[in-house]
Amino acid sequence: LPAVESFARFTVEVGAATECVAYGGAAMDDLSSLRVPVMGLGRFGGGLGAARWLLDRGATVTVTDLQPESALTATLDELRARDRSGRLRIAVG
Repeated sequence: LPAVESFARFTVEVGAATECVAYGGAAMDDLSSLRVPVMGLGRFGGGLGAARWLLDRGATVTVTDLQPESALTATLDELRARDRSGRLRIAVG
């Protein structure tokens, strides 16, 4: 992603950030300028954790999964509840 090329490192652990360092060592708390795809919400919550973390920091997040929306109801409801700025896009099924 071109928007992410300027970052030296971007690492997300399930449910929480282990390390998130912008180029030059500045902390990345505001990701409102980024559009980030999360491919697969994950059977074990990896994609869900990443999407939560990104939404909480203001990124525009597009989540995708091969499963239909009916199989992801609880997960998608959680993400929709976190989306306070209309920055969540969903492409499932």
